[in-house]
Amino acid sequence: HTRFRGVTGVQTCALPICFPVTITRRIIAFSGPGISNNSSVSSVEVLIVAGGGGGGSDMGGGGGGGGVLEYTNVPVSAGTYSITVGDGGAGYSDYGSRPRTGASGGNSVAFGYTAVGGSGGSSGHYYEYAEWGGIGPDATGGGSGGGGSAAYRNSGGRLGGAGTPGQGTAGGTGQYCSGLYTAGGGGGAAENSQVNRVCGVRAGHGGNGRLTSILGTPYYFGGGGGGATHSSNPPVGGNGGLGGGGGGSAYACCVPGTGGTGGLNSGQSGNQNHNGNGAYSGGNAGANTGGGGGGAAHYYGRAGNGGSGIVIIRYLGKQRAIGGDNVYETTISGQLYTIHQFTNVTTSIFTVLPSSSILTAIGGGGGGAWSNQNASAGGSGGGGAGVGFRGSGVIVTGK
Repeated sequence: HTRFRGVTGVQTCALPICFPVTITRRIIAFSGPGISNNSSVSSVEVLIVAGGGGGGSDMGGGGGGGGVLEYTNVPVSAGTYSITVGDGGAGYSDYGSRPRTGASGGNSVAFGYTAVGGSGGSSGHYYEYAEWGGIGPDATGGGSGGGGSAAYRNSGGRLGGAGTPGQGTAGGTGQYCSGLYTAGGGGGAAENSQVNRVCGVRAGHGGNGRLTSILGTPYYFGGGGGGATHSSNPPVGGNGGLGGGGGGSAYACCVPGTGGTGGLNSGQSGNQNHNGNGAYSGGNAGANTGGGGGGAAHYYGRAGNGGSGIVIIRYLGKQRAIGGDNVYETTISGQLYTIHQFTNVTTSIFTVLPSSSILTAIGGGGGGAWSNQNASAGGSGGGGAGVGFRGSGVIVTGK
């Protein structure tokens, strides 16, 4: 027998013939002989990407990429799970006494695992200079650390923030040297080999994000933002790291850094133009990449914002769960997977359905009939046409 379960009760009938059933605003679930009933999901793969940090201003360092975690065999059972996607941190936009760092990105959480938001890049080139009231705060630790600003009269350079082990890397050192201001780049989820400034040559590049193929196509997540540069000579701003990092800005004489590619969305390149309002802006990181924002150059430049995070869940077979902003089935390496992407910056619910709630077929409403697992036209009662479902899923009928 097949059970049609709704708020008003359960109707039982024998296949291949089933009597009419009218359901309004009901979630219908069925199980029993004659209908292929898929089992509930028992394990999932998950990618958790936190929001990236915002860039620093006034020869500011690039924002650190959001922390990235990936697990391939997370046990689940029928029930609900809370999913949180962290936002990107805002880039800083000011000049003068004790400038603040860019804002840190928000954490992303799924199945009890927390990816840590990237930290913001530090701001200000008067690191040890009393004219502007002392130093602003250094970049702090995060999923990946933000880069250090290009510090005037600081022979050792200004260090970047630390990364979280297993999730990201440290940001780079920024410094005023050889007559040039070159800030450090933000660390990336996978590496930070070029985040330090190169005196007289360039600002630090953002570190590259982590490469994953959970979507079938490989993408990078958590690229760091590039550091800013400023001088009368032509050094180069730092490039955003692979995985959506924003490029560092540059003074009008210099070359800004390019935005990081290879992610779901690319980071923006840094700005070279001085328009008197938002001058020399750093590039924003790509949305849903967890990339860090690019650092901003002199005179009230607005640093780039960090990119929002993302949570991606996939499992073998047809859809047997609910939740996510983009849910679809796809074939990867010859196997069918269902993918749930959580992209909106919010806390939402992922629901694993029990076996009895996996739908494969349903007849029409009001006078509709079901015969031999094919939907027929409405019966003599004048009901609507039936609908056939040969995959798993959840159907809500009525208005």
